[in-house]
Amino acid sequence: MKPRIFLCHSKKDKTFVTNLANDLRNIGNDVWFDEWEIPPGESFIDKMMEGIEDCDVFFIYLTENSIASHWVQKELDAGFIKEYERRFPILATFVDEEETREKLPLKLKPLHSPVLNEKEFKQSFGQIITKAWKNRFVREFDELESKFKTRLLELENENLKLKADLDIRAQQSDIDTIIKLMLESVIEIKGHSLNLIEIFKLITDKSAVGINNSDLTGLILRHLSFETPTYIQTNDIFHKLVTFGILKVERTENTQIKHLINVYPDKIYDYTYFLTELGSQVIIAIMKRE
Repeated sequence: MKPRIFLCHSKKDKTFVTNLANDLRNIGNDVWFDEWEIPPGESFIDKMMEGIEDCDVFFIYLTENSIASHWVQKELDAGFIKEYERRFPILATFVDEEETREKLPLKLKPLHSPVLNEKEFKQSFGQIITKAWKNRFVREFDELESKFKTRLLELENENLKLKADLDIRAQQSDIDTIIKLMLESVIEIKGHSLNLIEIFKLITDKSAVGINNSDLTGLILRHLSFETPTYIQTNDIFHKLVTFGILKVERTENTQIKHLINVYPDKIYDYTYFLTELGSQVIIAIMKRE
């Protein structure tokens, strides 16, 4: 895919930038140039944001005209935001002459801004091309890596599901076998014993709409008439019920602590468990036996 270069400039520098746009396009680049991209009647802001969103290089031609331009400042602000979002630098700032550097606003002065004009063209033009292709390759690599990771996760999930299905079919050929295994699976809680059938009956109604670890703890404590908080290995209980295929789990982001992802990477998700079709059949079979 061709690298896409967004040209940010003042209308008063139109002649030079038009020539630059043609030169870039003639050697195989996809150039976003306002006169080519915005048909009559179209929203300038919408088209501008689309162009910036999809660009590999955000080229800014800094002259006395562009420094004073309201629209160039708007485009520049959007470019800085996109620069922050990308993992590689997309800004490419160039000045029309050495003296322009002294007139740059503070946020632009730290940036390396080579001279680009009719006399000093070849080297700076080459720098634009190099940056564009480099960023295009990095971007395509990132996209391929993201697709690979997504597919790998899908395959891992499929493998886990297949393994769970095979385990269930091998160990629990029918609902009677599941119930038998649940009766044999006993959880000890401070001198009290509950088998998975008893626990499953406690959570059936709640699991129809979704139940989490806190919900399960509360149901068990109330069932056992505990008046003080008690730690219960709810993850182990849920794991067994999911293995039997009578519950399924869904993961959602915990937005309240998402900012702590670097400190607690395993704590930024909430897990909610739901009754499966098999679970409904199991609870019906249990109720019929009572």
